[in-house]
Amino acid sequence: MNFSRISILFVIIFLSVTVIQDIEISRDKVRVEETQRLNRCFNQAVDEAADMLVKADPGQLILQKEKAIDVFFHTLSASLGILSDAAAQQELFSYFPIISVVTDQGVYLYFREIFKRDEKSQISQMQWSECIPYTYEDSDFIYQFTMGNTVRIYDKNKLLGEPDDEVMMYEIDYREAVEKEAFQNYYHSHPECMLFHENEYQSIRQETIADRIETLFSSYVTEHNLMAANFGIAYEFSFPRVDQSEWMRAVDSPSLFILFQGYPVSYGLGETYSDFSFSAASINKKALYYVEQKEWYFLYHREGCPSLTETEELLVFYNVEECARYGAYACAECFPDTGAKMPVK
Repeated sequence: MNFSRISILFVIIFLSVTVIQDIEISRDKVRVEETQRLNRCFNQAVDEAADMLVKADPGQLILQKEKAIDVFFHTLSASLGILSDAAAQQELFSYFPIISVVTDQGVYLYFREIFKRDEKSQISQMQWSECIPYTYEDSDFIYQFTMGNTVRIYDKNKLLGEPDDEVMMYEIDYREAVEKEAFQNYYHSHPECMLFHENEYQSIRQETIADRIETLFSSYVTEHNLMAANFGIAYEFSFPRVDQSEWMRAVDSPSLFILFQGYPVSYGLGETYSDFSFSAASINKKALYYVEQKEWYFLYHREGCPSLTETEELLVFYNVEECARYGAYACAECFPDTGAKMPVK
């Protein structure tokens, strides 16, 4: 009798443990599937937004921040099935503490600003910041770094050029500073300046850019926490640590950095989804074609064509069709199989 009771008890315990394990396995499966679904939704929205971030016009690139973000939220809302639910879309906005465009010259941030309507109510509005440069200051100059070799230098103490020069802002390739006429006297009196030391300059530039981005983002996350509390969101948003080298590698062209954090998920009470994405504008992946004016016609070349020695003053296009619409003919050297080659008088 005792043995029977023990056996029954064992079976009950065994079945209970098995059921609990099955529930946990099922919950883990749902968790993985839901996370994968949200990853797909988020990554697709970021990729489509990045495709719209830059518009290639003849000879220039036009930044389309507003259009890119409209595409991002429209795509994500459609993927999440809330495209017709204005309230759900409004709530979705609250789970993005950072929406930014990182460029060669600086950072644009898309943020919610709260205005007081009257003594009892307030309204909020999403808006873009001005471009926030990568600024560094020492005792002599204020530097505005870029992701490349160009730097803007504000000569706050008028140490460059001649004493009666009115110029106080210089834009140069830092590698050529020692050769610039305006820098000659300064070079001889201040040879220790970082402009004349490659390793020191690069170290300060990279650290400045990474610190500037991270400081800005951390500040905006703090502001977002205050705003989210007003909307009844208790989640504590935080900025994930990104290695300095990642910033430098990521920005070869304008890029979107978007932090999606604290989004409630359906697979468990109190569980949330978080991720971030750094996606470069797709223009960075496209070929370049240069249009050169000859005596009485235009000629387009592939990037790297041996007959081109200088490309800085040439028009830039991103496909052959644009070159043809401009009225340019194909270079016979880099387009040997193209029909519409350079004309003959």
